[in-house]
Amino acid sequence: MSFPLGFAINAHVLAPPDGKDSSADIIDHLERALYDSDVEVVNRGPDFLEFKVTIEDRVSKAFPPPGHKRWLPPWSFAFIGGGTISVTEQSGVYRMRGDLRTSAIPLLRILPVAIGALVLPLHGVLARLGAGVVVGLAANALTWLIAKWQFGVWIQETGSKISSDLTRAA
Repeated sequence: MSFPLGFAINAHVLAPPDGKDSSADIIDHLERALYDSDVEVVNRGPDFLEFKVTIEDRVSKAFPPPGHKRWLPPWSFAFIGGGTISVTEQSGVYRMRGDLRTSAIPLLRILPVAIGALVLPLHGVLARLGAGVVVGLAANALTWLIAKWQFGVWIQETGSKISSDLTRAA
C-alpha cells in the first residue's frame, strides 16, 4: 500500500442568467487565476486546464529574497505538484473538478522517516525503524491534508469570484 499522492476537489460556479454556455469564460477566469498564483498552465482544452507547479516556484515562495515581505498569505500551491481542473455544466451550475497530485519530492517523503528513526530515543533497529515509519507517515499525511485544504480554499474562492464576475458581465 502506498501513501496517497493525489486527491480531487470540487467547486461550483453559478451560470449567468443569460443562458449561454460559459465554459470558455470559466476556463479563461481559471487560467488567469492560475497565472496570478504563479502556476504554469501546460495544456488548455475547451473544458479543462492542465497545470504544473515547478520546484523553482515552490522554493522561491518558501524562501523569498532578502528584503521581500516574509509574512505573505499562505500559497495554495505549496504542496501541489500539478493537476487538471475540468469544467462541466449540469442544470445551470458549472462544476469545477480539480484532480491534483501532491508534491512527490522523494527526499521530502523520506526525510521524516530518517529523522524519526535517528532522533527518537528507542533501542533496537526494529523499534527505530517502526518509529521512523510512523513519523514519516504522519508527516506525509499532514502535508497531504494541508495541500487538500489550501487548494480547496483556493478553488472555492476562485469559484465565488468567477460567479460574481459572470453575473456582473451578464
